[in-house]
Amino acid sequence: MILPRSGRLQRALDEDRVLPAYQPVVNLDTGEEVAEEDLSCLLEANGEVLPVGRFIEGGLVTERSTP
Repeated sequence: MILPRSGRLQRALDEDRVLPAYQPVVNLDTGEEVAEEDLSCLLEANGEVLPVGRFIEGGLVTERSTP
């Protein structure tokens, strides 16, 4: 079940119960970090920990921009 933006997810955001965590995505040929994968979790009010795939559909991968 994916949580809708309203309701439980919104309360968790308002109460700082979304715990950010990112893992680099590395180009195996060059060793260069090319993106970050979101491995965040949501801490429910009852103490249950939900992985990112349970509250953000498909998780998120963002490309790293170069300065």
